[in-house]
Amino acid sequence: MKKALGMAGVVGVMAGSLALTSPASAEITIGDGNAVVVLTPCGKDKSLGSELVADCSYSAFKLKADGATQDGYIVWKGGTITAGALDFPASGQTWPDLALKVSGIPITSSATPAKITGTVDSQGKVDLAMSFATTLKTPLGKCTLSGNVALSSAATDSLGKGVGKAYDPTTARFAAASTAPATVTTSGAAAVCGLLQTNYDLATGMGWLIDGYIGLPGGTATPAVPPTPEPVDQTAKVSVPKRIKAKGETVILKKAVMTNADQSAKSKVTWSTKKNAKGTKKKLASVKTTKAGKVTITTKGKAKVLYVKLSLSAPATSGYKAYEYTKTWKIKK
Repeated sequence: MKKALGMAGVVGVMAGSLALTSPASAEITIGDGNAVVVLTPCGKDKSLGSELVADCSYSAFKLKADGATQDGYIVWKGGTITAGALDFPASGQTWPDLALKVSGIPITSSATPAKITGTVDSQGKVDLAMSFATTLKTPLGKCTLSGNVALSSAATDSLGKGVGKAYDPTTARFAAASTAPATVTTSGAAAVCGLLQTNYDLATGMGWLIDGYIGLPGGTATPAVPPTPEPVDQTAKVSVPKRIKAKGETVILKKAVMTNADQSAKSKVTWSTKKNAKGTKKKLASVKTTKAGKVTITTKGKAKVLYVKLSLSAPATSGYKAYEYTKTWKIKK
């Protein structure tokens, strides 16, 4: 049986319970205070397949085709532990996107952080109860995979063969494997969800292994938390006409522009007889925008020279800077 192995963030963000307890032979003392989890990258040279990658978190399917791993740190910061109860807020979590190809089609997998809670006892045994939901974006549309999974340091994942490991306060290492494959629910574009069904045995479910470091009060080792990555540019492919008619209708945008952050850019069209194109006088032109984002301008042919400007914008979002785009046309009668 072939397994698809990748970082833990490949298909999910988790919300649920976390329990941590060390070898039964030696009790450990865990105080109240801050908590942090760091899952280190597997590395881009670690490919999917039937072999388990050491010290690498993953989500796994029974594989029908090819797959890919992701490179990047997964971090849960800003967590707390009080009387053995853990809490990791969504705002402190970083889940890097995964880029891969399925049947030659590029796919971006994005996870939305959700609150993670749990408990820790004096034995170091690790138990997790989590929900996951990740959106897979392709040129064909989107498909979201979601479900719930239970993990334990005493378990072995039946799909990826990952083995759980009790929390060790001297190294801060721990691992929790899924106790059974998680049932996966799909929603979204039929073409995309169907593509995943064709290449991955979703019916068998998804296996998990969370393998990394956890920093807890009382431990003699603390994981090194990588700096938060700087936000990258938000980009988009914009297709506009070379010219706009001096009189009549011209389609400026055929549909809404989507950025690489999966945001729909807001469009604005202005016009004027001046180069700054600041104006919307109806005697010169009018604009119609549909719900799908199609933008059409109707020029009246009453100006010898008319300047038309298209402005697109999208706000900054997690991991991405704000997006802006402008295009100005000079129209001569």
